Amino acid sequence: MEMSFFFSFFFLSLFSLLLEFTIRNQKIFFLISIIIFFKKKILSNLFLTSIIHYKLRIFLKQIKKGGLIFLG
Repeated sequence: MEMSFFFSFFFLSLFSLLLEFTIRNQKIFFLISIIIFFKKKILSNLFLTSIIHYKLRIFLKQIKKGGLIFLG
């Protein structure tokens, strides 16, 4: 239980930091995909998954406003 909470907190914190500090970096999309993949493999906490999807939607809206295009 404690280990699951630790991993949940770690992935959520890492994801939030990546979104806040590297929105303009085009490599961020690849990193987000890797984090979500490992998050789903290691944890099955639906609440945290929904938070990540919500933050990802906000991130994508910011990209559309900024006009950034990701390749691949």
